[in-house]
Formats: sequence, structure tokens, C-alpha cells
Amino acid sequence: MTPLREIEGLATGNISLLLDAVPDPMIVTNLDGDILRVSNSAALLLGYSGSDLEGRPLSELIREEHRDEYVANRVAFLASGTETGPELETYFVSAHGSVLPIDASVGRLALDDTTYILLVMREVADRLATQNRLERMVAIDELTTSISSRLNTPDSDIMDQAIEDSIHELAAFCDASAAYLFTEDEPGSFALHSQSSGENTPGGLVAVGLEALPWIRTLVEIASISEVRTTEPSIDESVLDCLRLREQGVTSLVVIPLRAAGHTIGFAGLESTNPDRPAWPGKDLAGLVVLQDVIENALERKRIGSELRRVNRVLHAVSECHDALIRAQDEKELLRDVCRIVVEAGGYALAWVGYPLDNDEKQIEAQAEWGEEQGYVDNLRLTWKDSDDGGGPAAAAIRLRKPYLVQDTSADQDIRWHYQPHQRGFLSLVCVPLFYGDEVAGVLAVYDRQAGAFDARGVEVLQRFADDLAYGIAALRARERQREAESQLRDLLESKDELIATIAHELRTPLAGVVGFAQVLRDDADTLDPESRAEMIRLVAEQGMDLTNIVDDLLVAAKSEAGTLVVANVRVDLRAQAAQVIEAWGSDVVGTIEVSGSAAITTGDPARVRQILRNLVTNALRYGGDRICVRVGGDESTVYVTVEDDGEGVDPDEQERIFEPYRRAHNAPGVTASMGLGLAISRQLAQRMGGDLQYSKQSDLSVFTLSMPTFAG
Repeated sequence: MTPLREIEGLATGNISLLLDAVPDPMIVTNLDGDILRVSNSAALLLGYSGSDLEGRPLSELIREEHRDEYVANRVAFLASGTETGPELETYFVSAHGSVLPIDASVGRLALDDTTYILLVMREVADRLATQNRLERMVAIDELTTSISSRLNTPDSDIMDQAIEDSIHELAAFCDASAAYLFTEDEPGSFALHSQSSGENTPGGLVAVGLEALPWIRTLVEIASISEVRTTEPSIDESVLDCLRLREQGVTSLVVIPLRAAGHTIGFAGLESTNPDRPAWPGKDLAGLVVLQDVIENALERKRIGSELRRVNRVLHAVSECHDALIRAQDEKELLRDVCRIVVEAGGYALAWVGYPLDNDEKQIEAQAEWGEEQGYVDNLRLTWKDSDDGGGPAAAAIRLRKPYLVQDTSADQDIRWHYQPHQRGFLSLVCVPLFYGDEVAGVLAVYDRQAGAFDARGVEVLQRFADDLAYGIAALRARERQREAESQLRDLLESKDELIATIAHELRTPLAGVVGFAQVLRDDADTLDPESRAEMIRLVAEQGMDLTNIVDDLLVAAKSEAGTLVVANVRVDLRAQAAQVIEAWGSDVVGTIEVSGSAAITTGDPARVRQILRNLVTNALRYGGDRICVRVGGDESTVYVTVEDDGEGVDPDEQERIFEPYRRAHNAPGVTASMGLGLAISRQLAQRMGGDLQYSKQSDLSVFTLSMPTFAG
């Protein structure tokens, strides 16, 4: 029987009444699968009229990718000989082109010796939608569990890799063309942390740049997950901005804000370039909330862990530096130890300490340096003046009197050093000032190979240590001054002890002569011949003059220390004063001293000039050799008197110290010691008159030179 005759027969039979009476959609086919009769409800479901479908193969109504499965099931059912077949899940295509998920029950229908196939249809779109939602929820839950397990790693060193792997997994799950994670390193500034996109494809957000999409910041601040269709920009997004994304092929974008402790810490983004598929189905956005919490917690733990590691580095270094500070005995050694400990204990790349100089160039003088690139600081033109070629962070720390932090030297345009730190691999640095009282006395600089190696808490710890270091330096300097003062006091006490003994000896020797000769003159004057009496009187006068000179030196020393020493300022001829001093010794001495030179006029105090020359000649007579020369000379600006002798001279280390009070110039064996005041007083007197007194060793001669300004007329 042809399908047409079969259809006509069914139309008049009881089966037609059955199809019209049953509410379930039903289709009757012959054994070849051609449609013979369609119930009204089936025609309504498929959007056809019954006559449109009658005579067509049923397989034409089934979605193409499921037709082979339908045909195979029909053939198997016919071959089985059973009255009913297993339920078939398949997809029909309506007259409007929509796909209808259908559960179909198949059975045999015998009528007038003819067997037909009855297909009872049940639309299961709602059930499948529910099932799909449940499966989606399970998949999202599994995704969340997988990512959560990965991000809950206690090993903070692999957290960045775990985050990157999670972004890749999220992109794969969503079948997104690109996925991102941006973190807020500084307020208002997002930096790309991780990215998953196609090969050699930067992705729309990266290609366009966040600075060109300001509305993303608004979406992040809203703190709720948002989806943006670039083909349908809302009032919150610029049409031009969305056009820029569309030019990169982006059709939809999901923004997942990330916050912690009430503050924005970044956002995750999903992109789709498929116009038929969004980056994330809108109805499933709520499923991302748990994942949002997981990523937020991971980033916060990473932030806290990184902060703890940074602070612990500083604390560990500072702790050992404090130990060095306690043990320190020398300033230079302390600064070198601090730089070494900061590098070795803190794991930093370089540390150095510099002191600002108050000169015209306002230089920063490096005192100690330790770490990689030894000598790097020496090559810098360090200065703390405020100019285009200023000293960068170190200068800023000194001028601003507070720490100066650079988190990324390659991006910081304010660093104006001649040798840029990032060119040497130093990507972050901090400079903290050292305060001595209210003044900035130095700067401690610490460098690291990683960007962002320092944070506010670590810098605060470094500044507190810098304060302790400055206090320690001040204590060392005070201790050194105390040691020097104690040493000077000991030397002074020793010198004064020697002075007392020397004064006693110096006074006793001439006094003994004066007293002895006076007693002889008193008791035996009548028995002495005139020549002996005259000699004794001459010796009494000489010894008395020695006593007078000793007293003069003591009085000048006392007045100088008290600040009451006064010198005259009159015209003085150095040649005449030298001759007068030498003649006072008498003919025996005058004949042993060679005098040369002409008049040399200056201004000063004649008595004090003679006192200086007398001390110099006395020194030469006591400690010099056989030859003593007094030379007078000068030029337009300076006149001078030199006293030379061929004695042993003064050791180089002692040539300045001989001008200190109570320090003797010589310790010649067998020679009576002096008080150690003469040279000190002589230099003080020379300087009071605008001149100076110096000692030098010239060939085999010891030379004392009194220089004075030439008389201006």
C-alpha cells in the first residue's frame, strides 16, 4: 500500500479518533519511517499543520546530528519483534528552526493486517534546562573546589604560579578567549598579574589598555560581578570604549571585582570573541561568587605573606645590626658591618651609608658599601643639592628629612642619577635619613633585585633602626672624644707632674747659683780679688735673668689660658731684636752663634718678639749641636727669623706636638730638661702678633722659623 492510501485509510479509521482524543503529541509512521498521521498536539508542538508533515520521512524532523541515532534505533526496534521499544532521547527541529528536546516512546500498532509505528512525544526542555543547570552548578562547584585546593597551598613561593594556573583553568572552563587577573599594587593603579589567552594574542583588555577604559574602575568599585556586551553598551560604558574592544574582536566581558578588608585589591576578567556565546552565561554569574571569594582570599593571603616576608627580612637584618651596634668600637667599622649585615642577613643586593657634606657642591660622601656591584656608589656623582642632576632618592631623603622609597626603578622618572639603578639590575630601593640631633647627618640606602621589595612597615622598621644607628654613631663619637680627652688629660697630668719637677729643678739651679755666690760675696768679699768678685756678680745677674725668663714664660702661659694675654702692636726690627737677645748671653755665647741678614721690619710687641727668640736660642743652645745660626730676611709680604742648629732634631711624628703646652722638644741624654712651655708660648705669641712659628728638618739642620707680616709703612 502506498503512503497516500495508508494515510487515507487511517484518516477514516479508529486511529484518527484516538490521535485526536489523546493530549500527548503522537506521530504514526509506516515501517519505512514515513509519516502517515500527526495528532493535533504534535502538529502544534512542531509548528506545522498535519497535512504538511504527512508523507515526509520522520527523520527529516530530527536534528541532523541525531538522525543516525534515530534510524539505528528504529531499525533495531523493528528487528527485535517487541511490541514497544526503549525510550529515545532526541532533538526535533520545529518549523521555526528551534530545537526541541524530546523523549519519545515507540510502539507497534496493528490495524487491518497492517503494522504501523506509533511515536508518543514528550517535550523535556524544562527538565533538560533544570538538568543542565544542575550539571552547570556541579561543574562550577568542581571548578571552585579545584581552584580553591590549588590556591590554598601553604607554600607562598608557588602562590603566583597557582594563581596563574587557576586563571588558565577558569578560561578553559568558560571557553573564554581570554582571562585576566589584575591586582592593585598602588591605589587607583591596576597591574596585570596573570593572563590566559590565545597564542600570540594579548587579549582585548591588554591591547586596548585599562587607562582607555575608565568605566572598568567603576564596575570594580561597585563590587558586584558584571557582564558587558560590547554590542549593547549601557549608559555606564562609553560607546567609543566598547567600539575599541569590538575592534579587538571582544563581544562580551565579565568583570569580577576582588576586595579584601573593604578595599579593592584587583579584578578578574573573562572575554569572549564569539558573538553567539558570552564570556559567561548571564544566568550563571551568581555561580562565580564563591570563586570570587576564593580568589580574594588567595590574593589577601599572598599579600599578607609577602608583607610578612618583606618585614621579616628587614627585622632579621635589623636585629643583627643591633647586635653589631652594641659591640661597635669604631665608627667606620660599624658602618661597614651594618652594610654587610643588611646584605647577608636581609638578602638585599646592596647597602651603603653616606654623609652629606656642607660644601658648595653639597656632595654625599660614601662611608661604607657592601653587596653586589662593589664600587657602584663610588662611580655616582652623589649630591644632595636640589637640581636637575641631583642625587636622586638619597638626596630626596636628606632634603625632605624622611624615607624615600622607589618600588620600581625602571618606571620611576624622578630618579636622576648619572648611573640609573635599573641598568645595574637594582629594581627597588629605599633611602632613610640618619638624624644627629635636628640635623640630617647621613643616609642609609638599601637596594634589591626585585621590584616592590619594600613596604611601609619595612621602611618604618628601617627608619627606627636608622635612628638607633645615628644614636650609636653619636655615642661612638662621644666615646672617642672622651678617650681623646682622657688621653690628653693623662698627658697633661703627666706633663704637669714633670713640669713641677722641672720648674723645681729649673728654679733650683739658678737659685742655687745666686744664693751660693751671694753667700760668698757676703762672707768672703774682703778676701776676693776684684776679678773674682766681678765674675761672681756677673753670674748672679745671669742666673737672675734665667729666673726672670722662667717666670715670664709661666706668666704668659697663665695669661694665655685665662684669655688675658695682651701684646703691643708697634714697629719692630727683627734683626735688632735678635742681636739684643744674643748679646744678653754675654761674649762666651755670642761668639758661638752666627748671625746674618739685614733689617726686617714688622709690627708687634718687641718684648714678646725677644721672648720668642730667647726661647728659640735657648732651645738651640740646650739641644742643638756645635753650630747655631740665626738668619733674618723677608720679602714684600713676610719677614722672618730662623734659628738653625745641627743637633739631632725632632722626630717627624713629634714635629707638631712639640708646640703643645708642657711637651718638651727634646729628651737629649745628659741635658737638663725644660718645662715644655717655651715653644707653645712662642707659637701663641707669634700668632697673636699675626705671624706663626714652624719647625722643619732641612738636610741635617733643625730649623725654627718665626714669620711675621712685613711692616706696611
